[in-house]
Amino acid sequence: AAVAMQRFVAKHKEKVEEFDFATDRTVAELKQYLAELFRLQSCKIIGLRLPKKSDGDVRLDNLKLRKKQRIQAVGPSMADAEDMKNTDKLYDEKMAIEAMLEEERRKERERQAEILRKAAIEREERESIRAEENRKRAEERRRQWEADQKGRRERQLATEIASESRAGAVVHLELQALTNGQADSTNRLILPPAALERVIEAKVPFPLVFKVIAPVRKEDESSKMEVEVNATTSEETSDTKSFRECAHGSVSEFTAPASTAYIPTRLLRELGISPGCIVTLESRQLPKAKSVTFQPRRSIWFLIDEEERKALLEFSLRNHQFLEKGSSIQIAYLGQTHEILVKETDPEEPAVSITDTDLQTTVIPALVDVADPCLPLAVGETTKVELVDGQYALCKFEVEDVSKAYTLEASGSEALRKGVDMYLSDSSLRYPNHAGFHLASQCEESPSLRLSDADAIFKSGVFYVAVRSVGSKGKLGVSLRLRSAERGGGGGGYKLGVNENQGQGQGQAEGETAASSSSDTKSSSSSSSLSSSAVCNNCRRAIPANRLQMHQLQCARRNAYCSTCRKVYPVRHFKRHVQLEHSPMHCPDCKTECPDQAQLTAHRLRSCKMRVLPCAFCAMRVRWAERDAHQRECGMRSCICLKCNQQFVKREMKYHLTSKHGMAPEDVSFRDYI
Repeated sequence: AAVAMQRFVAKHKEKVEEFDFATDRTVAELKQYLAELFRLQSCKIIGLRLPKKSDGDVRLDNLKLRKKQRIQAVGPSMADAEDMKNTDKLYDEKMAIEAMLEEERRKERERQAEILRKAAIEREERESIRAEENRKRAEERRRQWEADQKGRRERQLATEIASESRAGAVVHLELQALTNGQADSTNRLILPPAALERVIEAKVPFPLVFKVIAPVRKEDESSKMEVEVNATTSEETSDTKSFRECAHGSVSEFTAPASTAYIPTRLLRELGISPGCIVTLESRQLPKAKSVTFQPRRSIWFLIDEEERKALLEFSLRNHQFLEKGSSIQIAYLGQTHEILVKETDPEEPAVSITDTDLQTTVIPALVDVADPCLPLAVGETTKVELVDGQYALCKFEVEDVSKAYTLEASGSEALRKGVDMYLSDSSLRYPNHAGFHLASQCEESPSLRLSDADAIFKSGVFYVAVRSVGSKGKLGVSLRLRSAERGGGGGGYKLGVNENQGQGQGQAEGETAASSSSDTKSSSSSSSLSSSAVCNNCRRAIPANRLQMHQLQCARRNAYCSTCRKVYPVRHFKRHVQLEHSPMHCPDCKTECPDQAQLTAHRLRSCKMRVLPCAFCAMRVRWAERDAHQRECGMRSCICLKCNQQFVKREMKYHLTSKHGMAPEDVSFRDYI
């Protein structure tokens, strides 16, 4: 029998095919045919109504089909499947490569971490080795120092034993006491050559110290001599002490004439004898001093800074070989002479040696209390001072907060009418005056000073102020008020710097002119302001032309114009202004003549040979002419670095701290070593 055929119109995407298919075949076979026809990997037929829960085994003749049944084949083509397969393969290959690279990177990171770990271990080992070497070197230095100290003690003990063994070897000399300028300058004895022969013959150990014994004198002669000596003493007190029976002196040289001895005038005055007397000299071996207690005669010693006092006392003691209990040390420092008394010594002997020994010093309160010449100023408080014509009243205040500006104002109607000048300086130029200052307020109606970070001297520390009145008779009372404010606020127009002549000169003169011609300013209106103006020949201000004549009449009586500094001043202060600021002046220290006050102040601050500068190696301040000699001596002293405990001379310490410890040269200070 003939097989029935069914015509199908199949479509896949844009492709349409028409074919005949036997109806006795199944749907699965139709799908397979369509897959081969359209080259599909798998096929799904849309357009056939299949019974529910049926699979592909349903025959086509069991379905309701039209004559020209339209169907649609859906499924991936063979080319797309191949491309997808290739894409999947490439993706798998790429992921494999990425995994391999990530594994290599992980191994590289592990290798680098291992290298860093080994480097850290090696660095720790090197640091531990270096620390151990430093410890060993420090231990070696400590052992060396202990050995040196032990050797020093042994040598000192041997010297003391030798001295005790030669205690009986004492040289007695009877010589004629004379004075000599060299003996006074060195403050030591000058003996004849025969004395040196006696010393060598008796094997007296060095350094040589002789006890000078005054001759026995009658009571009336002693009293007479005491009166004569006291009359020549520079500073005399009501309770004059009696003469000493003996004194000690070290030997400078053996060049005196035969049978004579040059003795410092100070020793002769303390012994109460006159030149030409016969004195007895006896060699002495002094014990080493352990500690000494000093007492200043006057309390002005404590006006010097603590570090400066310590350095000054240490520098002065280097010029002495011994100290006598009850004697005094004269210390000349920056124009003042300080007398320091030796109150107690350990051991308690009439005289002790301070050569090659570690000396502990103690300073007790002064014997005579001298009031501080500077009155203290406090922020926010008013201090009253009394001024005498031409004399300075000294004040001081301390700046702790450098974030603020400080203003000092003077008030007092009578004093301000006469004229009040104020001068300010820092601790490098103590006790300022009209010939030396950093800031000044002169010939002003309302004197005031402003100190802020705009000034080169502004820093934390003590500042000094000098106030004076000129042309007054008797005493005048002035009130000084110190105020503080935030930096940059208020106070504009204050006197600043040595090169300025008036901080408020023109402003104040203009204010006075405005007050004197108040009728001009009050009656001026918008119409007059538009009128033409003219310049006043006296104050150089622009004045409306219709008021110029009245203004000039009043301005000439009250104001004066300085052609040098181009500022206006009150007539009553103008003559003093010219004499003070534009007249030749001499430097009070070196007597150099300067054409005006500004150049004199600049000379004293920058080029004067007698200006005071700090020492680079200690806390002392010395004059410029003496600074090189002082620093040569001070720089050769040995010191110990506080960072590594090594010993150097002071002049090499700056190179050591900068090269070995990385300090900046400008940060190196004498406080970094002892």
